[in-house]
Amino acid sequence: MRLILTTLLGAGLALGALAQTSIDPSVVATKLLERMEAAPDDYQAVYFLLNDQVDIEAIDRELNRRKASLEERAYTVITALQQKAANTQPPFLQALERSDLVEPGSILPLWVTNAIYARVKPALVAEWSRDPKIDWIGWNGPAAPTEVQKNASLAATVQPNGKEPGLTAIKAPALWAMGYTGYGMIAYTIDSGVDYLHPALGPSFYGHYVSGDEAWYQSFSNNTTPFECDEENSHGTHVTGTMLGLNRLTNDTTGVAFNARWIASPAIECNSSMTSPTAALQWALNPDGNAGTIDDMPDAINNSWYDPSLDAEDECGSLYVSIFQALEAAGIANISSAGNFGPGPMTMTPPHNININLVNAFTVAAVNANTAALPIANFSSRGPSTCGGTGSLLIKPEVAAPGVAVRSCMADGTYGLLDGTSMASPHVAGAVLLLKEAYPYLTGKEIKEALYFTCVDLGDPGEDNTYGMGIIDVEAAFYYLLGQGNVPADPSVVVDALLVDLQVQTFYCGGQVFASVEVENSGSATLNSLEVEYTVDGSTYSTTWSGNLAPQERTYVFLPAVPASVGVKRFFVNIAAANGQADERPLNNRYSKMIEVIDRDPITAYAETGPGGEICDDAQVILQTDLPFGPGAIVRWYDELNEGDLLGEGQLFLASAPATVYAEATYTERIGLESSDGFDFSPGAMPNGEGLVFDADAEFTLRSVKVYADGAGLRIIKLVDNVGNTLKQKVVTLPESGEQRIQIDMVIPRGLGMTLALDLGGPLGYNSGEIGEIPYPYIIDDIVRIRRSNYFNSAVLGLQRYYYFYDWEIEYAEPCGRVPVVVESTGAGTTPEADFSAAVDLAVVDFTDQSTGATAWHWNFGDGATSDESDPTHQYAALGTYQVGLTIVGADGCSDAQLQEVEITTLTSVQEPPPGLEIGIFPNPFQSTLQVDLRTSGELEVEAELLDLNGRTVRRFGLLPAGLAQLSLGELPAGIYLLRLRQSDWQWTEKVIKMNR
Repeated sequence: MRLILTTLLGAGLALGALAQTSIDPSVVATKLLERMEAAPDDYQAVYFLLNDQVDIEAIDRELNRRKASLEERAYTVITALQQKAANTQPPFLQALERSDLVEPGSILPLWVTNAIYARVKPALVAEWSRDPKIDWIGWNGPAAPTEVQKNASLAATVQPNGKEPGLTAIKAPALWAMGYTGYGMIAYTIDSGVDYLHPALGPSFYGHYVSGDEAWYQSFSNNTTPFECDEENSHGTHVTGTMLGLNRLTNDTTGVAFNARWIASPAIECNSSMTSPTAALQWALNPDGNAGTIDDMPDAINNSWYDPSLDAEDECGSLYVSIFQALEAAGIANISSAGNFGPGPMTMTPPHNININLVNAFTVAAVNANTAALPIANFSSRGPSTCGGTGSLLIKPEVAAPGVAVRSCMADGTYGLLDGTSMASPHVAGAVLLLKEAYPYLTGKEIKEALYFTCVDLGDPGEDNTYGMGIIDVEAAFYYLLGQGNVPADPSVVVDALLVDLQVQTFYCGGQVFASVEVENSGSATLNSLEVEYTVDGSTYSTTWSGNLAPQERTYVFLPAVPASVGVKRFFVNIAAANGQADERPLNNRYSKMIEVIDRDPITAYAETGPGGEICDDAQVILQTDLPFGPGAIVRWYDELNEGDLLGEGQLFLASAPATVYAEATYTERIGLESSDGFDFSPGAMPNGEGLVFDADAEFTLRSVKVYADGAGLRIIKLVDNVGNTLKQKVVTLPESGEQRIQIDMVIPRGLGMTLALDLGGPLGYNSGEIGEIPYPYIIDDIVRIRRSNYFNSAVLGLQRYYYFYDWEIEYAEPCGRVPVVVESTGAGTTPEADFSAAVDLAVVDFTDQSTGATAWHWNFGDGATSDESDPTHQYAALGTYQVGLTIVGADGCSDAQLQEVEITTLTSVQEPPPGLEIGIFPNPFQSTLQVDLRTSGELEVEAELLDLNGRTVRRFGLLPAGLAQLSLGELPAGIYLLRLRQSDWQWTEKVIKMNR
């Protein structure tokens, strides 16, 4: 019978709900008592640990006695724990749900240890402290990461073919050489989350193979998409990268077991609605909700965190003891960082002082693997354990691993160097994964013992409270287990098609989506065929590849376009079969990425095969798009859907069959108020940065803007996000006052509610007027919307403003992304050989066919004009360099092509105007009105007309007199034109550019 004490927690508490209330402080955590005293009327996050607990030690002894399988272990432990909770918790849960002292929606029962979490008022704590069925009431304070320090001593960039020194220090490459890389194993990160878009981690997310709630656990949330909530340190992403990170595209290895899968919970460094570590540890025992399965359970758990809510006197008998026992009895290897509070003794962080047995809790110290001597890190926490014991039980930590200047993954696809025992612990978890692949039938405890007994001794001889047993040696642990009579699994594999990468675009248009995958032959047999399935919008499609793929070689498989509705969705891909049979290693065959389908028509790219021609073996083919020839768009040709090598640039591209080439269009356009006839000047630098608010639906580059300056000098222009953070700045120096165009060259990221603002410098001109006078919004569809100024009182005052930045010149890539052109052999026969020469006479070019075996011809002159003659003559209407393509067809119907450049430096139609006549054309480029100034001392009438670049008349203006004439051309499409002025004895031609309004 416990002694019940009547106490008041303090004068402040007497004013709250616990006034004159009996409380038993012997069952309430000291830190919780302190919090209730400080805030007697607030809800407190607590847990109630029930007296009636499962005897896990007895269950574990019985399982060991009968040498139970891993499946039996897991089922026995899980069902015993769940049954105990089901039998004892209902009365408490019902009472909590009925009580008005409980915050609604905060109740979370646990079965991994018989406990209930909730947010309750102190009065309920007092009441339940007197219930003999309650063993302990603790504060459910937020867990904290084992603190890390950024290290700038080494390069933290991508390192192609890189291998971190810490991996070598623990002998991981020795197991790789045997064929053990962690395949089939599952690592569990309980931390700040994981950036699952990182190229070194994305493909290994287990959520590609199972439902999201079996791979990502977040209590009080239905979210199943991983994220990193510690963007500054990327704590969870970094430790996951050390366990298994590998960027297969660059072969940059940061992970010990780079072929393993990962699951995760954001239990630290996130907001209060996130998962507590205890709930996350419970989920580890049964992610799929089926106690009869173990393929969902993690093989190793990495805990680079500690629980500061534990009092020193509470730790050794806390609920973590029973949780750690349950995990070990179920067969899981649970690994923890020692803490970063060294070098003093007894500085282990809670709950890592727990010493149930030699390897539980299994804590890891940090050494510097960048130095041959492997010195201990000064910050690494030391033992002995505060939980008492004798001999090895008293010594802490258990082992050491690299934890100084460890390079691993960071958020946003980058890399970083961090110091901490947080970095050491995942080295050990990764080592467990390698050994579990070799000995998959062993328990986590047996694997930990192998690592423990085979460490390389460091520091003082023997086990000590600094290094523990020393640095782990995974190769020695392998042979230790072998020496105990264990038979390792055969790591060799015959048929293994490994999915290296899924290449998708961010946006797709026209209701069609497509992708490509890169596949590696990781088996010993040559691959002759692959069947690839892909799923989007709930429909599954398949395509086949055939060829010859030798071991360790890679190839690309293009996935033909399929229909998809507008919206954001996930694109799944899976290698369903290799060489006509199931892949022996299916856990490296699947990947998925998010895409967005938008309501926009993509460009069209196609191959020109000539009149009735077919592509035969070894033929060359001209590729082109449906974009008009001329300025405003640039076409670039790539060998991959994303990134890849630039193969060429221009409206035409020469490819050799077979090939898959991707066309990408980049546009230059104008947006915003074109100019100002009258404006006010700002008084200079404004405290809040006045400017224009806009949305960027896609990334674009702001090349230049027009401004009106009150004087020369420096100006600072900034880009601000929708919460006021400055994203970028541009410092410009204006050479003069008045109207001028300034270069910005600022890459604008995708985002809503950003502001382009004047930050510092002298006054700039702006427009102000009544609501509606400035025609907001200014829009380029799918790219950008200039919505308004950030003058927020405009609605109240009946005014609106247009700040500073006129006539934006922006450049953007086609938001629909790259368009594939698949060039395949479609015919059989003798392929002709295309060739030609070009004789340039001013702007007239005589083309002569020099092909072999041609019976039909198709010429593309690079300015929109074509011809099917064998030896055509073409006259160009504008200066420039033109791509000229010739496609021929032979007697067997096979086609071939050739592409050359022709440079026009002088136009035949250009002559000097007569003496005494000066001609002025402005503005050029123009948007709506082109002005022609004919300056002469006498009478004059000049015939004027506008031509396109093919010499065709677009508009006749009749006779223009001397003086200034205005030509209204606002309705014309944007492009390059030729303005021709002439009389009977002379003519004069000027190139003019029409821009969008």
